[in-house]
Amino acid sequence: VIIDKKFDNLVDMRMAGEIDKAKFDEKKKSLFEEKEKWQKMLQSYQIDEEVSDEEAAQKSMKYVSFSYTSTDEEGNSVDLSDEEKEELKKTAQEFADKLKASDAKDIDAAATEAGLEVQTLTFDSETTSPDADFIAAADALEKEGDVTDVVETDSAIYVGKLTSLLDREATDSKKESIVEERKQEQYD
Repeated sequence: VIIDKKFDNLVDMRMAGEIDKAKFDEKKKSLFEEKEKWQKMLQSYQIDEEVSDEEAAQKSMKYVSFSYTSTDEEGNSVDLSDEEKEELKKTAQEFADKLKASDAKDIDAAATEAGLEVQTLTFDSETTSPDADFIAAADALEKEGDVTDVVETDSAIYVGKLTSLLDREATDSKKESIVEERKQEQYD
């Protein structure tokens, strides 16, 4: 904008006869070079707002967890004994085996039957909650409807079912957050 105003002033000076054609041409060339330099500099600062589906891809799954803690009569969290943990592992394995063997692989129905609560999660390979090993197992699934093996962690056992290889809403939201991160990095 400033360079455009300088150019307008230069034209006014030429029209008023305040500068000759040679000086006008020299100053005009200098202004165009300056404008081009500024445009290149501005382009280098522009944030790339194009984010591909592949870069932002978010999968979704449903899962159940078998916690290694329980609640006592007073509402306190209590760790399960080693024997209780072994029993829980057997229960989780039976759940996973039954789910994998079913035609529909309906985790909601299987969880209801087993008295478990189903959680829904969108994720990518960088997600670490509820557990990085569990996320890695779910991320390795290749088809919608595939079920993880039993994944044991320090605090719980997980079984998950991949429900979408590309969750559109979560992916679009991730694209927005990637652009915001780029903007923040540009200004830091």
